[in-house]
Amino acid sequence: MTAYILWTVITWTVKGILCTCRFLWICPYNAIKFLPREQHITEDTSRQLKQLVTAALHKRLTKTEREILSLKTRIVCERASWERRFAELQRKQEELRHQVRSWRTFYGPQRVFVPHSPMDLQIGHRVRIMLPSGRISTGTIRFLGHLQGEADLHLGVELQTPDHGLHDGSHRGRSYFEKPGYGAFVPFHKLLMAWE
Repeated sequence: MTAYILWTVITWTVKGILCTCRFLWICPYNAIKFLPREQHITEDTSRQLKQLVTAALHKRLTKTEREILSLKTRIVCERASWERRFAELQRKQEELRHQVRSWRTFYGPQRVFVPHSPMDLQIGHRVRIMLPSGRISTGTIRFLGHLQGEADLHLGVELQTPDHGLHDGSHRGRSYFEKPGYGAFVPFHKLLMAWE
């Protein structure tokens, strides 16, 4: 186990030394030569880069000056990269805002609430309910009241998607609203949430 740890430490030390040497000996001209050439780099930035290149080519730089030049080059590259990413994220954010606005205008209801009593509801409210089959579904209230032979208050909901075509808006032979395959009745306590 100690041999493995010792081997790992030696390996990482050698890798660290190699990376440090490579970083310190990179030619500033090559680092600047491969900068991304894009439109968003300003003329001031390109002028500064040219001055850095000519300065690096015409005089001998000390080790510290080379490190500073390399860091400046890296900073310029990183800045250009982050500016590009920032512009892309701003564009995506604007697209999402547009989608949310269109979703709100398409689906209409804005305020979500949990009704505490049947008096909080009206016909036409959109609701999320738990169907007798155990599936959770969304729909619009088409009936609100007592069903024949039932003690609890029930909601007649026109579902967005059919629940295996079992419901048609009728209960015990009496039709409360017409929606073949899309009309379900649930007791008030099966209501999860509603939208105005």
